[in-house]
Amino acid sequence: LALNLGSPLLAVFGAEDPDAGEAEARALHEALERFAREHEIERVPSAGLAADLRQERPPAGAERALERVLDFLRERLE
Repeated sequence: LALNLGSPLLAVFGAEDPDAGEAEARALHEALERFAREHEIERVPSAGLAADLRQERPPAGAERALERVLDFLRERLE
């Protein structure tokens, strides 16, 4: 993935996701750094896979992650 990445990447990880936790986020970051690929990693505390803002009580940080996604897109699509 890192070697062939041709555009900026924003990866959003839920801190409590059992399949893509801190170790996976760190490994992705290190691989992208190694190949000098533009990227950002956003972590959502208290969230598992696919934090859903439609929940009555979204996980802490979910709204911040959504804002980060929107900012990331705005910065690159202007």
